[in-house]
Amino acid sequence: MLPKASTDHLRAGAGFLAATFDGFTALFPQQSVMTVEQRSHLTEHRDTYAVYRGGGISARVFSLSRAFRPIAKTDRPYFIVARYRGGVFGLACDELQAINSAQVSLKLIPTSLKCGNSPIEAFALFGKKIAFQCSLEAIAALLPLEDVEAHAYEQSHPA
Repeated sequence: MLPKASTDHLRAGAGFLAATFDGFTALFPQQSVMTVEQRSHLTEHRDTYAVYRGGGISARVFSLSRAFRPIAKTDRPYFIVARYRGGVFGLACDELQAINSAQVSLKLIPTSLKCGNSPIEAFALFGKKIAFQCSLEAIAALLPLEDVEAHAYEQSHPA
């Protein structure tokens, strides 16, 4: 069993938001999620992303495969907009669920099993599901870089 301190940095905040897409459930710290919206609030549909503008937020929203690759699928019913160190981005989801951190016992992924640039940091069982704590920074690094960098610039230099 891992020492409790080894997963404390992943638990910061009141809980997690479990976001399911392509049959994969990712856990994100609730304090990183700026908004949860319905698909109908998306505009400007492009090949690999759509755009959300609302509440002073402008974000590119991506649909991802379970391998964290952007796909041209905009029919997921919900999306989140989350912040990471470089800006914000959105993630289209099939299901969303708020989870109290006390309901989740995170287990770090052993270094020997971690794949190169995988955003997965830890895993947890909750109910009958397995979910994966994911780094928003690592997911952003897997998105089309020119889009993320351009959006980060737009956020820091409003028109």
